Amino acid sequence: MWLLLSAVLAWAGGWRTLARHYPARAPGADRTIRGASASVGSPPLPVNYNNCLTVRVTEAGVEISVWPMFRFQHPPVFIPWSELEACEPGRRWLLYVVQILPRQGPPVMFRGRAARAVLAGWEAWGPRTAAA
Repeated sequence: MWLLLSAVLAWAGGWRTLARHYPARAPGADRTIRGASASVGSPPLPVNYNNCLTVRVTEAGVEISVWPMFRFQHPPVFIPWSELEACEPGRRWLLYVVQILPRQGPPVMFRGRAARAVLAGWEAWGPRTAAA
């Protein structure tokens, strides 16, 4: 039952689409956040990954992986900064969030420490938009 639920969540939120387009290949992390939270997918029903992600921010992009006990059908993904259409900070209720919009795949909204690290990595890389 656990494996079935994990597979359904990977499909419903779009994790499998992200993994297909952005397989993990991060060489090393400038910053690693364990126990991170994010949502994957578009409203009204994104899949929330609360306190079960490891987020690695590098000079080249951001790697996201699910903790091993939840990893079935959730291979790690690495999204290069150059593949982002936008990286937008904001607030949802009382939480600080940053939403990234990959060119291929669903949006990913990071919360808390992971949001700050992703935004710092994006800004260090130098924000570029599709219009630039």
